[in-house]
Amino acid sequence: MVVQPVTSIDHQAFYECSSVALTSLPDGLASIGDLAFRDCASLALTSLPDGLTSIGDHAFTHCAFLALTSLPDGITSIGAYAFYGCTSLMLTSLPDGLSSIGAYAFEGCVANSWV
Repeated sequence: MVVQPVTSIDHQAFYECSSVALTSLPDGLASIGDLAFRDCASLALTSLPDGLTSIGDHAFTHCAFLALTSLPDGITSIGAYAFYGCTSLMLTSLPDGLSSIGAYAFEGCVANSWV
């Protein structure tokens, strides 16, 4: 059996899974779908994998323990409300290649120094 690498996390894949406490996502991940981790209160990621290019609408909404300090350089789009209410987000800058940021993508992320 050949195991294929994970290249995308689909729409609502972990939606409202309050006990998901992932600290990393797989290398080779290119996209995170809409609502993929919405309301995953225990999600504790501190980084996202290189190669990630898009984050969907509401992908991390209300993930209070999401403590990202940076976003991958290759990311080009961040959907609406993607990080809404992520009060532990600690970004200090955005990647140069980022071309699209949806409405309210960082609303309620009070710790960010670039806002």
